[in-house]
Amino acid sequence: MGTWGTGPFDSDLAADFIDALEGLTHQQVIDVLERAFQRVTDSGPR
Repeated sequence: MGTWGTGPFDSDLAADFIDALEGLTHQQVIDVLERAFQRVTDSGPR
């Protein structure tokens, strides 16, 4: 794993997340993104 820049998709983890979305239907992508955003909002204040 690594990070090669400061952009939002400049790390292996972010690239893997995007790769996981490839090949999904539009509804499946929406579902994945909704779950990801829900996890962030459920994590509470920082």
